[in-house]
Amino acid sequence: MNNRPTNYHNQPKHRSSSHEISREYLKSNDGTTIVRVKKRKSKAKRRIVIAAVIVLAVIGIGAGTVFGLTAMGKANLHQAPEQIEVKEEAVSFDDGRTIEYNGHTYAYNENVVSICLIGYDRTGNQEEEGIRGQSDAIMVAALDTETGKASVIAIPRNSLVDVPEYHDGQYLGTQKEQICLAFASGANDAESSEIVTTVASRVLYNMPISYYYAIDRQALGVLADAIGGVSLTALQTIPGTNIYEGEDVILLGDNAIKYVQWRDTTNYLSPLDRQERQIQFVKALASQALSALKSNPSIIVDLFNAMSSYATTNLGVSEVSYLASVLASHGISDLNTIKLEGTMEPREYSSEFILDQDSVYQTVLDVYYTQLPDSANSASQADSASAGNTGDASNVNSEPNGSTAPEATTTE
Repeated sequence: MNNRPTNYHNQPKHRSSSHEISREYLKSNDGTTIVRVKKRKSKAKRRIVIAAVIVLAVIGIGAGTVFGLTAMGKANLHQAPEQIEVKEEAVSFDDGRTIEYNGHTYAYNENVVSICLIGYDRTGNQEEEGIRGQSDAIMVAALDTETGKASVIAIPRNSLVDVPEYHDGQYLGTQKEQICLAFASGANDAESSEIVTTVASRVLYNMPISYYYAIDRQALGVLADAIGGVSLTALQTIPGTNIYEGEDVILLGDNAIKYVQWRDTTNYLSPLDRQERQIQFVKALASQALSALKSNPSIIVDLFNAMSSYATTNLGVSEVSYLASVLASHGISDLNTIKLEGTMEPREYSSEFILDQDSVYQTVLDVYYTQLPDSANSASQADSASAGNTGDASNVNSEPNGSTAPEATTTE
């Protein structure tokens, strides 16, 4: 079983190009130093997707360049897992690529690519005061490039995790803090985004996540306008707006920003309500964009360009081209939104979200692994045998308890 890295040995370096090699030095619980190299080469067969040609043709790129860009993007985005953390109750084979857990066997799905989506807030004169702001929304988008199945894993901003601390660029160690504070650790938006991405990967048991897309909250209004407004049914009434709970609304400009940003500071559970609205907004936006993609293949490029002045990302043209080709050729057959479960606990000046590790690990297996059919059949036979044994009424292959959180905190 792999030990979970608990310390950073150096400050994560921003990759200005997807061709660079980024090394991260970690120390495991037993004191062993682990070096993680972020660059990978894909072994998958390269091919030209017709939809990618259409998307890139509208911005004046020739077919030969399309081949190179999509192939490069595919190689960069498809990363082999390295130093996967395995839960104590699980049995690991092939460095975590095969897992036996709770009576089932899972195989790592190499077709899944991940991007950390970060929405940060930097209001007032925080920059002048030396405060970089916080990441109010942290989501990991995982796309199966062969099936089109997509999952968005939302990590509550108040989640208590190991956050790195620096002073004048010098690494000081890690401290248990809310994950939203990780964004303040970097010297600039790129470093802050990379640190948040690394922390998010560790929350998800070191699943490979090297790419990020971070936007300032002010960009949400521009994004909503670029798609012609985001249509949804309001989950809450937002003060100072014409947005009322239960009513259909088209979110544009400032209303879009306020809908995903507002929270009731008198209610310690309010961050979970806000996260629920953020997930709803992202899902509605994605649905409209994918619908528009069918008739307008350039919509992905248009949105990417509209956000260029508001976003910080290490996604290049090749990665975006490859993702556009996958979306255009496969579409998204299923957009699964997942909220990591746990318990919100009030503190004197804030609140902390304690992640339910059983639920988090099952989410990792559900998103990044494939349950092997023969394992499922074997488990089913074992269940039947157990049920037929009157001397033992327990089910040795029962599923784990998905959450320890009370209903009020997990129905965000």
